Amino acid sequence: MHTTVYLLGLAIISSVPALYHCQQLAQNATADICAEAMTCGNCITRDPSCAWCGDDIFSGVRCDYVMSLQIRSCSNITFPSGSLNITQAQNLADADTSPTGQAVQVTPQEARITLKVGEPQVIRLQVRLAKDYPLDLYYLMDLSNSLRLDLKNVANLGVYLERELKKLTADLQLGFGSFVDKTTSPFTTNIDTCEADSCCFDCDVPFGFKNQLPLTTDTGRFSERVAELKVSTSIDSPEGGLDALLQVAVCKEQIGWRNRARRMIVFATDAGFHMAGDGKLAGISKPNDGECHLDPVTNEYTKSTDQDFPSIGQINAKFQKKNIVPVFAVDERKYNLYLELRQLIEGTKVGILAPDSVNVVRLVTNAYRQITSEVNVGDTSPDNIDISYTSYCVGQGAVPGSSKCTDLLLQEVVEFDVKIMAKDCSPDGGQQTFTIRPFGFDESLTVTADVICSCDCESKGVKDRSLCSGGNGTFTCGQCQCDEGRYGTECECDGDSGTDAEDLSSCIRQNSTNVCQLRGQCICGQCACSNPEYFGQHCECDYNCEEFQGLPCGGEERGDCNCDTRTLKRECRCKPDYYGSACECVTSRKDCETINGLLCNGWGNCTCEGKCQCETDSPFRGSKCDECPTCVGQCSSFQDCVLCQVFDKGPFTGEQCDMCKARITLVDDVKKLSMVNDTDFVLCEYRDDDNCTILYTYQLQDNGSYTVLVQSEKVCVSPKDGGRRTQVPWIWIIIGIIAGILLLGIFIIALIRLWIFIQERREYAKFEQERKGAGWNKSDNPLFKPSTTTVMNPMHGKALE
Repeated sequence: MHTTVYLLGLAIISSVPALYHCQQLAQNATADICAEAMTCGNCITRDPSCAWCGDDIFSGVRCDYVMSLQIRSCSNITFPSGSLNITQAQNLADADTSPTGQAVQVTPQEARITLKVGEPQVIRLQVRLAKDYPLDLYYLMDLSNSLRLDLKNVANLGVYLERELKKLTADLQLGFGSFVDKTTSPFTTNIDTCEADSCCFDCDVPFGFKNQLPLTTDTGRFSERVAELKVSTSIDSPEGGLDALLQVAVCKEQIGWRNRARRMIVFATDAGFHMAGDGKLAGISKPNDGECHLDPVTNEYTKSTDQDFPSIGQINAKFQKKNIVPVFAVDERKYNLYLELRQLIEGTKVGILAPDSVNVVRLVTNAYRQITSEVNVGDTSPDNIDISYTSYCVGQGAVPGSSKCTDLLLQEVVEFDVKIMAKDCSPDGGQQTFTIRPFGFDESLTVTADVICSCDCESKGVKDRSLCSGGNGTFTCGQCQCDEGRYGTECECDGDSGTDAEDLSSCIRQNSTNVCQLRGQCICGQCACSNPEYFGQHCECDYNCEEFQGLPCGGEERGDCNCDTRTLKRECRCKPDYYGSACECVTSRKDCETINGLLCNGWGNCTCEGKCQCETDSPFRGSKCDECPTCVGQCSSFQDCVLCQVFDKGPFTGEQCDMCKARITLVDDVKKLSMVNDTDFVLCEYRDDDNCTILYTYQLQDNGSYTVLVQSEKVCVSPKDGGRRTQVPWIWIIIGIIAGILLLGIFIIALIRLWIFIQERREYAKFEQERKGAGWNKSDNPLFKPSTTTVMNPMHGKALE
């Protein structure tokens, strides 16, 4: 029981410096973050950790950390927190299993959150790609003369698209539209008045955009309508494709977009595009309003010559709002241009259109497979709300900062942690609604956010003559909100008797811009410090000196913290027994001394705190470096003292030898003492360079000191040659080893040379033998022809008849 009480008391005492340290840190941080807030609403929006004290009577800064306000006995603390409420969350399902008959690919669908500035709320969003999800595919084609041959292949596109896409989804609608350019010079020309080199024969009249066929499930009608069309002509190379894209996106009823379907636009062209500003070439300066302008009878764009081309930003915004995924099927020469456009329109796919558009079906099916195998989440959050994502893709862990999952199969579920945080209050105030949705999905999570920007007590202010200096202010949230021309904690200061600037200037320290150094309030030209820890004319001084063991200057026992009001320099004034910048060092070295009179037994350094720090390469350990786990008893502690005092040798200098405090007594034979001593007798031995052994032992006296008994004569090895010991000097041993190595090397080299000589003699003898046995034959060269010719006379020697 006594032990438990003792330990509990020790824990409480040891926690006091830590609590004091935490309080100091909280106060210092608050001075930088919270202290400038003068109202409750400004306080709670300054930092998530700031709280407001609404007590009627409270001294010091009201905006502070909760712990600091509690320590200062505030009973009415305003510290709101955010909340999250999921209001609609239908389960993920395919159309055939959903209670509503419609597929559910995103959950939850609705959430309401309350946000505290700087404090996030997290929503777990689940996304699942449903099978047979409806697809609305609108084919938008450039009908300029350069694509005349492509039109024939596109006429058969409906049948092939239906056959291939229905392998991916059973619910398909197809539509078709075409575009050329604005119907005015210098973009297009009248085909009746065109010049010979720019005429298009058997062509349609130029137009901006026509909705040739609204979305329909009748794919045969798609082919029939395309077969009826004729190409048209334009003058310049870029076309009016952006005009057409915008009208297809915003004309929901005319195009026939369904509410619960994946929407795709296939944009086929071999040219570039005009964008906002190009209309000025034809004197069209009115910006595009982003609205639908299709004639209900002709289905033709009616504002072609009235409004400028839309900007790329408008196109991107409309596509995101309408959940449309564009697929650009373009000529190889324009591929890089549309790759750059893809960077500006989210979710875009780009493919190279083959001559005659023969690969359109493959481009569309590949794009659809790519779209349905990935989930990329985005949002429409306002500027004052920050949203970040963490993805949980199939087979992967958490990936912070990622809002995309790829290589998905149908019916695989992926999750995203959506962290929503208000950076500040909206200038417009009130509720804010935004959506979070995967790109290309017609489903989303709708979030209604309320940002906490004020305190409840601020709407309950009353005119109080007793608290606010005779009714010169409104008492709100525990303090006075002064009327115009009044200031001070109780509105006691009159702005007419002086000026606010003059009063505040006297509360601002030279070369500073902070009133009362942010540590107090300026009341009628004088600083009232918010905490007893602050002092000085401008609350510029505190007791923030260097700390030791969690206390400034090590606490009152070691030193006091002093602040120079002129230089603001804090320094510790240490008590006589301590020194150091934080009074962390002690002047006494008593705790470092060992029984041999050395500091840390000569095997360590005595730190400024009066503690031993043992050398890492020594065998000694312990608080005084006098414990040797590998040594026997205390023999090594007395060894150097015995060597220097009795035998005048060893590592100690004369001064170190004089510091030995152990009493040394010489005896004739140490081993005989073991016969009359107890079992604790320890015999110490030391072998010196002369191959002699020094014997000694030690005894602990009643007063705590040691007596060292040393045998006066060393024990040396008895020589076998009649009393004379012969030692061979090391230098001769080394010379002998070197000489032996050299002789061995010379011998080996000689053997090698002998073996080479014998081998050469044998080879030479063999050569001589072969040379003598060689035979030479003489013969005529068959190729040789003599220079003279001998001709025999056949009649030579015969008698003439």
